[in-house]
Amino acid sequence: NPDEFIPERFLNNEIAKNAFIPFGGGTRICPGKNMSNVLMKTLLILLLRKYDVELVDKV
Repeated sequence: NPDEFIPERFLNNEIAKNAFIPFGGGTRICPGKNMSNVLMKTLLILLLRKYDVELVDKV
């Protein structure tokens, strides 16, 4: 029940073997994580500066 406050439910929570963890975690975390996040933000800013983005009416 997500509406009930039971913090113990997270104590023994294991990550599924097929879970998507893009940069890893713990001691094996990707050293390029911070650099890639900065590059993606920079790319998004450059794209938004160069092109006019507008909403399209629903048809």
